[in-house]
Amino acid sequence: MKEVIIIGGGIVGVSAALHLASSSGFSATVIEANDEVCAVSEASGANCGIVTGGFGNSLKDRLVRQSRLIYSTLGPSIGFRHCVEVCACHNEAQKAFSLRLAQESEGTAWVVETEEEMSKIEPALVPFAEDVVGYLCFQAAVAERGPTGAAIAQAAKRAGARVLTGHRVKALSPIPGSGGRWRVTCTMSSPHRLSGGAHGFLEDGQKKTLPPEDSECPTRCQSTCHFEDEGEGEVPRREMEEVTIEADVVALTAGWRCQELAKEVGVDLPVFPVRGQMWAVAHPSGQGAGAETKGGSPPCLLPRAAVASMESETFWHLEGRHCGDSGLPRGEGRPIPLLPSVTHDSEGGERKARHLYAKVNAAGEFICGGDRVSLGTVTESNVATTGGFKKKTENADIPISGKVTMEGIRVNRSHLESILPCVGSLGPERRLWSALMPWTPSERPIVGSLCPPLSSGPPFGEEGGEGVDVLSLRNLFVGTGGCSMGFSMGAGMGVLLAECVIAGRSLEDETDPQKFCEWAVGEK
Repeated sequence: MKEVIIIGGGIVGVSAALHLASSSGFSATVIEANDEVCAVSEASGANCGIVTGGFGNSLKDRLVRQSRLIYSTLGPSIGFRHCVEVCACHNEAQKAFSLRLAQESEGTAWVVETEEEMSKIEPALVPFAEDVVGYLCFQAAVAERGPTGAAIAQAAKRAGARVLTGHRVKALSPIPGSGGRWRVTCTMSSPHRLSGGAHGFLEDGQKKTLPPEDSECPTRCQSTCHFEDEGEGEVPRREMEEVTIEADVVALTAGWRCQELAKEVGVDLPVFPVRGQMWAVAHPSGQGAGAETKGGSPPCLLPRAAVASMESETFWHLEGRHCGDSGLPRGEGRPIPLLPSVTHDSEGGERKARHLYAKVNAAGEFICGGDRVSLGTVTESNVATTGGFKKKTENADIPISGKVTMEGIRVNRSHLESILPCVGSLGPERRLWSALMPWTPSERPIVGSLCPPLSSGPPFGEEGGEGVDVLSLRNLFVGTGGCSMGFSMGAGMGVLLAECVIAGRSLEDETDPQKFCEWAVGEK
C-alpha cells in the first residue's frame, strides 16, 4: 500500500483523496491547517459557488466539465443545480467579442440580443437595463461551496481516507536513506478540545469526548495529545507536541501556500496570492417571487441564472498579457509577474477594470464578487480584517472576514445594479469577506510531479547527503493555480492530480510543473 499525504484540505485536496482512496494500492491522508475542510477563510470556502466555463475544448474546459459531473453526484445537500450563466455586454465591442467566443464554442455558447429571447432564459433580466446591448450565454451550474467540500471529504473518508483538520504544517522534508519517502511535521490546533478534563474532538461535525486517562488521539495521527485540566466547560486546548507523519508520496494542494511549501525543498513554484473580495445582500423574501423592494420600486426577481459581465473579459483579452511579462521585484527568486485578469496590479494600485459575477444562494441572498488584487507577498496589512466590524447603519454592524475595501464593494454593487437595477433597492450589504486565490502567470493550473527535468543541470544532493535528491522529488506532486476558477475546476484538478500520483509522473503537458518551475539545484 503506497501512502500519500495531501497537504491542503480544499476542493483539490479532498477530491484527490477521494480518487486515491478509491484506487487499489493507495491510502490517502489529508492535512488541513484550519478546523474544517474548505474553510470559509480560504478560497475553496469563500468563493461564489459558480461552476463557470467548460464550453470549449481546452484542458481547463475539460476540468470544469469533470468537476460539474462530480458535484452533480453529491446530492441535494450541496444545493447543486444546472443553470445558464448570462454575461452582460455593455457596448458593441463587448458584444462583438462575445459573438467571437460563441462561434469558437461550436454551439455550446450563444449570444442573446433581444428581450423576447432573454425572457425565455431569464425573465429577471427583462427588460434589458439601459446600458445592456446583449448577453453571452452558456451552460453552467451552481452549488453551495462549503457543503460541497464537506460532502467530498465525507465521501473520501467513507472510501478509507483520513482527514486531519487543525494540523498546520511546520516542516516538509525527504527522509535520507529511505528510498524517496517524506516526513511532514505539523503542530496541532483545534478541533482538539478540552472539556472538563476529557479529551475532546470533532467527528463528522459532532462533538465527542474521551476519558482523561485515554490519551490516544482519536484522529489517529500517531501522536499523544497532552492537555491541562482547567475544570468544567469547553476551552481551547494548550500547545501540544508536534506531530510527525511519514509517507511514500506528498501532494501539495494548499493553494497559494504551495509556493512556500515548495520553496522548503528548493523548488521555485510560480503561484502568487490574489485577493478576491465578495459581499452578500438579502432579498426581502428570500424566495424571489416578485417581492416588493424599498421605496415602492418594482418587484425584484431573483434570477436563477448566474450573472456576470463581459466588461472585464473583453478588457483583459484586448490588453493581451501573457506568461513572462515583467513585474514587481521580490526579495528572493524571480520577479513577481504582472498577472493577467486582475483588477489591480498591487495593493492600493489603480483600477484597471470592473469585474463582476453573482448568483443567488439557497437562502435567497445575492452573493457577488469582483475585485482581484495582486498582492505579490502576503502581509498582515493586506489580508487582515480592518476594524473587525464595519458600521453601516445605526442599527447593524456588518461582519467582515479578511481585508475588504469599501470602494471596491461600491464599484462592484454599482456594476451589478447596471444589469439588475432593482438590486439598488435591496438595502445594505449584510456581510463582506475576502480570501486569497492561487494565481499563475499563465492562468493555467499547475498539476503534476515536481521532479526537475533531467536536463536541468547537475543532480540534486546524493541520497543521504545535503540537498534534496531527485528520487525524493519524484514523489512530490502539486495541484494548484486554479486562479479564479478554483471551484469550477477544483474537483477535476483533484482527479488529475491523483492520476498523476498513481502514474508516478505528470500526465498533461499543459499543466506540467516542468514548464513553470525553477529548481535550486543541490540546495534545500
